[in-house]
Formats: sequence, C-alpha cells, structure tokens
Amino acid sequence: SLVSPAGRRHPGLFAKITTGVDQISGGRLIVGMGAGNAEEQQHSLHQPYLPAAERVAMLVEELTILESMWTHDRTTFAGEHYSVTDAICSPKGSGGRRPEVLVALKNARLLAPVAGRFADRANLLGNDDDAVRRLADAIRSEAQKAGRSSGDIVMGRLFQVLFTERKVDDDDIEGVLTRRAAEIGVEAEELIEYHAHVASYVGPPEGAAQAILERTRDLGIDEVVLDIDTVGMLDHDRTIEGLDILAEHVLPGLR
Repeated sequence: SLVSPAGRRHPGLFAKITTGVDQISGGRLIVGMGAGNAEEQQHSLHQPYLPAAERVAMLVEELTILESMWTHDRTTFAGEHYSVTDAICSPKGSGGRRPEVLVALKNARLLAPVAGRFADRANLLGNDDDAVRRLADAIRSEAQKAGRSSGDIVMGRLFQVLFTERKVDDDDIEGVLTRRAAEIGVEAEELIEYHAHVASYVGPPEGAAQAILERTRDLGIDEVVLDIDTVGMLDHDRTIEGLDILAEHVLPGLR
C-alpha cells in the first residue's frame, strides 16, 4: 500500500513493525503516511472518521513518535491522541538507520507543513498540474522554514496508467473507462471518478513515457508512483501483464 492512514495503527507498535520490515528487506522500506481520506475504510473498521484538522494533528503525533522511537533508545511523549512512556524500539532500522518517510498529500494548507518537517519523500495527489506544482513549491518552502534544504525532499506523483491498443481521444476516454469497469466488475462512475482525481494516462504504451514526463519531470517532480489500470481491482495476471508492458515500452523512455 502507499500509505498507512492516521489512526490506523498505534505509532508505538507501528515503529516496531516498520523497523522489523526494514531489517528483513535490507533497508528498502519506505514508510508511507497520510491523514487518510477514505471515510468508508474507517467505518468498515468501526473507527471514527475525524475532521481533517484532527486527522492531521494525529498524523503529526504519529510521525513525532515514530521518528523518536526509530532514533532514540527510549521515547516519552504525551499528546492529545497518543502517549508513550519509556517506549523502546529495538532493533532499529537496517544498518542502524531509520526508514525513509513518505507523506502523501493533496491539501497544501494542512499538510505541506507536515511534509516539510517530516518527509523524505512526498507523494503529490491530484489531477491538476498547476495545483501539483504549487503543492511541491509549498512543501519546499515549509522545509526551509523547518531548517531543511528545499532539495531534501524527493517529490513524487501518483500516476494512473490504462494501456490500450490505439490512441484514445479525450472525448473517448470515458467510454474506454466504462468498458474497462465492466470487465473488472466495478461501477463505471467509480473508475471514471478515480481517473479524474489523479494524474492519468489512457492510451497505447508508446505514448505513455512522454505523457508521464510532461506531468512529472517538466513540473519539477522527481519520481512517479505508477498504478496499472486501477487500485485494488486487478488479479495477479493482469497486474504482471501491465508491468511487463511498462518495462518493455515505457521505462526506456523514462530513462
């Protein structure tokens, strides 16, 4: 998954989970965190869906505890949402380093200060290129306010890719998504709405690299998080097929 939403896991336990995975993976873990915007997920777990400002405050406490437990022998913290006393996290991350932190965000006002303070990586959500550029600039500004270099944070963008055999005109995208929704058994409106709210490419593999570069590198974005087709609705074979196409036809153009 890309992020662990605020309130999903107690940070004292999550610190131990993440360093364990970091040890197993040889230091390859990137810990994604976010304020959480999926109300239905919270309700399915019988957890409250708090107002945005409260979720952000909870996220800040979680990141504060994680950073301390990853780097100190013992952590004591008393917050509004979480408290720990002499909490221990041992062993630390692989090689004695803490895992990298990724903060996913769309709201600059609430979350740019969080990313500027805590993030090694920021994953920028949204389909509006100008808004994404402004969001990246806001995070860099907040990083400088926190005493960090504006270049300390790797800027990434979530990108949805749906490969087709031939070029798809803008007027035809909704029809393509409707047919794809029927194939994977979801409501067409759900798939259309998803593609409208993240950066997306619908078309043949040969045009994907240029489209991705125009909406990442040309905006000052350093990396891309690619989803094949859609999130959480694909079987293994379809996912691997999409990744094979990506590796053969798209990645060479991104290099």
